[in-house]
Amino acid sequence: MKTTHKSIALFIATIIFAFSLAAQTKTTNFKLPPYEKFVLTNGLTVYLMEQHEVPVLTVSVVLPAGAIYDGEKNGQASLTAACLKHGTKKFTKSQIEEELDFVGASLNTFTSKESAGLSSHFAKKDQDKVLDIIKEVLVNPIFNADEFEKEKKRSLVYLEQEKERPRSVIGSYWDKVYYGDHVYGNKQNGSIATVSKLM
Repeated sequence: MKTTHKSIALFIATIIFAFSLAAQTKTTNFKLPPYEKFVLTNGLTVYLMEQHEVPVLTVSVVLPAGAIYDGEKNGQASLTAACLKHGTKKFTKSQIEEELDFVGASLNTFTSKESAGLSSHFAKKDQDKVLDIIKEVLVNPIFNADEFEKEKKRSLVYLEQEKERPRSVIGSYWDKVYYGDHVYGNKQNGSIATVSKLM
């Protein structure tokens, strides 16, 4: 039975690969704009792509901290990313939300299989204020216990409701069939059993 599932998965993967190759041949004219790459003294690698047509900045931060690193604490990376914006040493959760809302900036955190990160979009004139908040969220989150419990409850409710939406769980079932007990079979937002134990 497991061999059959793997054969089906391999067949579908082959079809997807063939379609992606066909799509690539149609988009060979695309050229990435010029960019700079440099490494800061703390080891952080920065890719800078300047476009001066519009006075806005987009910041993306990607860290190796996704679901494959969760181990038995499946769902931990997702919950941690969600809690990053719940207060820092310098800003409360309300202050972060109010400051960003006042200048019309966006700040989102996310996780994937292999990474966790942050993305933000804001006007150039507000860069000092927003970059300060971004730095605080990444370097000095306080993980307020009350806010953590609220986020955990929201996550558990979502996982419970997910069972009623086949489209929400099909990807996770696919990964489990295809990867088995390998870390790539880890469910990105965990399960009710694993998230319930997180503290």
